[in-house]
Amino acid sequence: MKKYLMIVVLAIFLAAGAAAPAQAAQNVTVTLPTFSVTLNGYQMVPEYDQYPLIVYKDITYFPMTYHYAGFLGLEINWADYTLSVNKTDATSKRLRWYEQTEKNKLSQTASLASFNVVVNGEVIDNSKEKYPLLLFRDVTYFPLTWRFAVDEFGWDYTFDMEQGLQIASKLLFVEEDQYVIGGNLTVGFPHSTWNEQYKFTVYQDSEKVKTFSVKEDLVGSGDYYFHEQADENGFMQNPHTARIEGNILFLPCVRQDSNADKKNVLLEIDLDQGKVVNKTKVD
Repeated sequence: MKKYLMIVVLAIFLAAGAAAPAQAAQNVTVTLPTFSVTLNGYQMVPEYDQYPLIVYKDITYFPMTYHYAGFLGLEINWADYTLSVNKTDATSKRLRWYEQTEKNKLSQTASLASFNVVVNGEVIDNSKEKYPLLLFRDVTYFPLTWRFAVDEFGWDYTFDMEQGLQIASKLLFVEEDQYVIGGNLTVGFPHSTWNEQYKFTVYQDSEKVKTFSVKEDLVGSGDYYFHEQADENGFMQNPHTARIEGNILFLPCVRQDSNADKKNVLLEIDLDQGKVVNKTKVD
């Protein structure tokens, strides 16, 4: 059987201020895939995804926003005109995708990306890549060759005409939408407290050791959006600064009151006690 070398693309949603500067871009034609793509058991729906799977040069490109990256066990960051992608040891069980009502066109236009890229500490020269990074709908599409998907990230990676493209990340699956890793601890938590979501889970190595609720510490003071920060215009983005030090989780978040006013807050959560021990306003 002919061996298919498919390339999955990590698309990192560039938050405000993170997009590449405007310049004369080289445009290319991309299409939607005609085969199924399954990630960690989830079959994707490119026809109605705001950041759909696309195909370029007969290669599959996959849109990976912050949430897509986390779902595949990857951490992403943008700084100094450089996109960094690093493998982690955990991934969320839940896939948050960007559904839209309007059906995507079969053929559309993307452009070649021109910024710096670092994968697991290795600098990638996009100008020399056979399948370069693309920009599509203000999202960076990062091409993953076999060496990235399998050698760098350790995924199970298969393709055939019957089952389509299938990827499994083979990592510790946390139950919540988001997670932070520090040493041998992984803490999973929801995206926000909306709809009574207050549960945090602590994993040590690959075992769940504790589940607790922060409802008593946060209820009545507005809705909290975890691992977010609001800019001067009120737009929220992931700050990539959550961390675990000893038994304390330092978690940036946005508190929104009943008038929709937003305040940036840093929560300090004692993982032994399972409670918020400090709330600091962040300017």
